[in-house]
Amino acid sequence: MAAKVTTADLKNLGFSDGSVFNIDDANFDAFLQGIIDLIYPQLEGMLSTATYDSATEPVQSQVKRTELCLCASELVQRRINVKMIATAQGDEKINVKPEMEQREQYNAEAVNLISTLTGDADFSFGGTSTDHFNSDEVEVLQDALYEDDTDA
Repeated sequence: MAAKVTTADLKNLGFSDGSVFNIDDANFDAFLQGIIDLIYPQLEGMLSTATYDSATEPVQSQVKRTELCLCASELVQRRINVKMIATAQGDEKINVKPEMEQREQYNAEAVNLISTLTGDADFSFGGTSTDHFNSDEVEVLQDALYEDDTDA
């Protein structure tokens, strides 16, 4: 079994600058390969090995696109983490809403493709999300988290 996505595929998708992740260019390909190595066995587990390794179109292209979306989602989440860590070390405010929306778009596309590949129309990621805040508190926190950079 081998991954369908390559580091070149991720770079072509726009993940070509290691400095965004605080990683120097010499180590960036290894970082991207680590993401691929994390994602592809998980995807094969969601699908069957026969589906994952299919050479038949459009299945082969759908598997690769799904893997690409899952890798991209992981990379966007890591970009969010880097921004949040940098902000925690200073007083500047950040806006991660665009990244969160981008991550959700990648996840939604992956879910749709996995549903198509498995024939499971009810397939979804994740679980239940709960918190101890009332809705007004959550709204205030979200407003603070998503504050526009122009307000800074």
